[in-house]
Amino acid sequence: MPSPAGPSSPSPPGRRKPVVVLVVGMAGTGKTSLMHALTAHLEAKGSPAYTLNLDPAVATVPYGSNLDVRDTVNYKEVMRQYNLGPNGAIVTSLNLFATRFDQVMDILEKRAAQGGGEGAQTQPGQEGTEGAGAGAAQGEQSREEAGPSESSSGGEAGEPAAQGAGGSADAQQQQQPPLEYVLVDTPGQIEIFTWSASGGIITELLASSFATVVCFVVDTPRCAEPTVFMSNMLYALSILYKAKLPMLLAFNKTDVTPHQFAVEWMGDFEAFHEALESDGSYQASLSRSMCLVLEEFYSGLKHVGVSAVTGEGLDGFFAAVDAAAEEYWTTYRPELEKRIEEKKEEQAKA
Repeated sequence: MPSPAGPSSPSPPGRRKPVVVLVVGMAGTGKTSLMHALTAHLEAKGSPAYTLNLDPAVATVPYGSNLDVRDTVNYKEVMRQYNLGPNGAIVTSLNLFATRFDQVMDILEKRAAQGGGEGAQTQPGQEGTEGAGAGAAQGEQSREEAGPSESSSGGEAGEPAAQGAGGSADAQQQQQPPLEYVLVDTPGQIEIFTWSASGGIITELLASSFATVVCFVVDTPRCAEPTVFMSNMLYALSILYKAKLPMLLAFNKTDVTPHQFAVEWMGDFEAFHEALESDGSYQASLSRSMCLVLEEFYSGLKHVGVSAVTGEGLDGFFAAVDAAAEEYWTTYRPELEKRIEEKKEEQAKA
């Protein structure tokens, strides 16, 4: 995969908005529905979120995405041209998008700077919602040269937008509120983003400029089964150490099943043992052993119960995000800057 060009210079250290929330989770946990609920909640509060869709295979999204991978890469065309299956095409689409992600960072930097009085550019005819546009990267050289940009989104997903990366000279200047949050929706196949090279590149670029939090969405009703709960916690642990960023557990679907049982299991290993008492399987035995190992992991993990259907817990969600962002600046940012300097030194020696 070609190496993407990084941002010309990372934003200077400082506790600046917005906060980037990477929404990840197993297929069927309700990530996109939660994205919709979060976006609507912020709109109602008068603080619109900036949304980024990174799922190239999704047919439609229920929220208005400001930037959308489907406007840069045509997933079906990638599948056809490279003779790939569904998962391979998603990985390749993200790889192609990652090579242009420096342009996404430029757009986010400009939008973040526009908060607090400076006008933000929107395309003529656009009503309140910024779209995403670019030439579709479909293997043709002329289209591969196009990159992601903001523009009105009137066409079908994957089709080139009317405006290129430079925008229009006629763009209207509109007053916009300060940007508080950037919400990033990831592919339903969690491993495609969390364990791919492109996912790592995108995560590192975002974290190099903004406070970035990983939100791991959990299907609460399914986690009522102790072994399923443990599987989710182990996956969350692996993502935490892979991303090296603050993590927030969002127990979704609390309108169906309250999440208090999960909070109890995380805080009291004896309660978890009792839930497994009648299960003599190998999985149950492994789960009993792992709950003791994960005690320290639980102690520093932020969690909140939410419902994408009823909107329950969304205020608590953003309060937890703000707390995780504070943790980013005090704990994770110094370590990130150290890793960046080490990479620069390695490149200088090469």
